[in-house]
Amino acid sequence: MEAVIRAPITTVNSFKAPKTTESAHLQAMKTPVPNKQLTHDPLI
Repeated sequence: MEAVIRAPITTVNSFKAPKTTESAHLQAMKTPVPNKQLTHDPLI
């Protein structure tokens, strides 16, 4: 049973790191998105 409990804990810990990176990527992507839209508008 302990092994079964340990597995989810490791997965949760592994998910915590990506969440912080994902939030950082989302914040980084939010700023360039409008810039990309401005560059795409004249092309369209």
